[in-house]
Amino acid sequence: MNPPVRILTALCLISSSCLAAELPDTASAFVQKHCAECHDESTSKGDFRIDLLGNDLANKAHHKRWARVFERVQNGEMPPAKKKDGPSAVEKEPALQALRLAFNDQAKANRGDGGRV
Repeated sequence: MNPPVRILTALCLISSSCLAAELPDTASAFVQKHCAECHDESTSKGDFRIDLLGNDLANKAHHKRWARVFERVQNGEMPPAKKKDGPSAVEKEPALQALRLAFNDQAKANRGDGGRV
């Protein structure tokens, strides 16, 4: 491997932006549409704010928050059933699938290349 390639590879390994799975727009749009009303900066129901979610899944705090969103939406806890204009299961699935893929991509990035240690 020539020196410039080694340097570039090392920089990518150090930089979380090279390793970070991008947060899917589908998930962000879903959260903005269905969660902002109750979980924005001023309302913050359940002590949860979507403006603090972050978008870097390589960041453990951001990942943990998005995992919480995923779990609550997947389990049907959020948005609450009493919300009249809440999303159907069909509407939820694209956002959930996009998050599944992003979590999977991040897990692959965290694994490394499996080379010599």
